[in-house]
Amino acid sequence: MRITVIDVTMHAPGTFGAEDRAGLERAAGACPIKHSFRDDTKLSTHLAYGSLTAAAA
Repeated sequence: MRITVIDVTMHAPGTFGAEDRAGLERAAGACPIKHSFRDDTKLSTHLAYGSLTAAAA
C-alpha cells in the first residue's frame, strides 16, 4: 500500500492582512517536505484563518 493523496489544513488563529496571508501561503507552497513526495502523490494545502474553538476534554 502507498499513500496517493495527502490533504493538509493549517489553522492560523488571529487576523492577518492580505500581505501577511500571501506570505504564509507562499511559505506553505515552498515547504521542502511538500516537494519530497513523488510526482504522482496528490497534495493539497489549505490555510484556515481566524480563532479556533478548543474541543471539550
